Amino acid sequence: MRWRKCAGMLVILLLCLPLEIYAGDKFVKTPLKGKFSLERLHSRPFIFGTSPKMVKWAADGTKIAFLWNDSGERFFDLWMASIPDGKLTRLTDMKSIPAIPIEDDTRTEREIKEAEIYNPGIVDFDWSPDGKTIAFTYRDNLFLVPADGSKSSRIIIKSLKKQSQPRFSPDGRIISFIMDNNLWGYNIDESSFSQLTTLKKPDISIDNYYWSPDAEKIALVTEDTSGHKEIVIPDYVPRYVAVNKRKRSYVGESITPNQIGIVARTGGLIRWLEFDKPLYYSVFGGSSVMAWAPDGRQFLVNYMNTFQDWKMYIVDADTLSKKEIYAEHQDPWFWIIITYWSSGSDKVFFTSEKTGWRHIYSAPATGGPVAQITDGEWDVLTLSAPEKGNILVFSSSKIHPLEQYLFSVDSSGMNMVRLTTKKGSTTLTFGQESISPDGKYTIINFSTVQNPPEYYLVDNSSPGSMKRITHSPLPEFKDLYPG
Repeated sequence: MRWRKCAGMLVILLLCLPLEIYAGDKFVKTPLKGKFSLERLHSRPFIFGTSPKMVKWAADGTKIAFLWNDSGERFFDLWMASIPDGKLTRLTDMKSIPAIPIEDDTRTEREIKEAEIYNPGIVDFDWSPDGKTIAFTYRDNLFLVPADGSKSSRIIIKSLKKQSQPRFSPDGRIISFIMDNNLWGYNIDESSFSQLTTLKKPDISIDNYYWSPDAEKIALVTEDTSGHKEIVIPDYVPRYVAVNKRKRSYVGESITPNQIGIVARTGGLIRWLEFDKPLYYSVFGGSSVMAWAPDGRQFLVNYMNTFQDWKMYIVDADTLSKKEIYAEHQDPWFWIIITYWSSGSDKVFFTSEKTGWRHIYSAPATGGPVAQITDGEWDVLTLSAPEKGNILVFSSSKIHPLEQYLFSVDSSGMNMVRLTTKKGSTTLTFGQESISPDGKYTIINFSTVQNPPEYYLVDNSSPGSMKRITHSPLPEFKDLYPG
């Protein structure tokens, strides 16, 4: 027990010491203010608050939705902010909705209580194309809520079967979701459900899916865990050690292979895309394995195998014939890859570290020479591209390795503009959701050593503008840090 007491005393000592903060070219000491116990500093509700996550733009670019808890708790509700004024509206209050009672529940009272304590709240959502409604999942059930905050949410499916990844079809007539390892659809006009895929093998499930822009097809990605072993994971938290079992692979063993297929909006058998070797994509931290072109006639596939060979294919949506437009190999691994279609469906933007620095490139969708858009001894860290227009926004270490700022550049590599000037860490949400559909605004996640990550609105036509959207820290946080 002596080492625990020593470690505890060390932590207390460190908390009492001034905090050294990097400020441009030197470290400055900032003393902590106030008297806070270790228990208070590390207990909910957190003094520093709960940072927002998962921002998504409405199609018209006049509002955003995101998940947040403004009181420092772990439970996430759905919020909306109007653009550009940033006015906040809380759309849900789901904490009061109880779980479905389970007949012959075998859980202990402690397990039931912990399930409520660690309830994450809303985990996923999607805008309707007209921006009037948001579909979301809570307690694994599907809900709808008006986006203007005029009414409370209503449940669409109440079941012990888990529903996930709600998505509106681009025409707004269907809400799709995953249930029982398959894809389902809820017809809004008819208030009816239909099963769109009929996967039967127990170890194969739909991992992700994407509607075509014309709402006639759905591209889906499945994963196969049949090659994984069932391993034992001990849980030492309870009074007596509990044993949990799950299927997964160990380091050096086979990882989960994926397949890509296309199914009609009305459902049916899946048409599969074929590769010579299994497809893997778990390394794509910044991109999905596939993405539809805006014209809906083709889609991009990011292919990766276990030898760290990355290839980009353009696939015809009708024939499923594919054309390789780019290939790269990295040793020992790729860290992150980000890919986007241009608004005209004629080229693909992507990031690569092939020069030793991560930069932005473009490749013609028909194949041909690759063009480098950014260059220099600095890294592009995150990237976002709008549905319309030729601007690209990215965060980078261009100014200083320990600082991140937001930049914009046009698709030809010209007119690079620094959009943020405030010292700190500026990041983008991976995916197309950071930048507005029309390219006018960008939502960034900005933080400093003294301030936790918050959402800010950046006007892409006004360099240096940053409008704060969320305020997560509790009032007592001001007693902890002077800034």
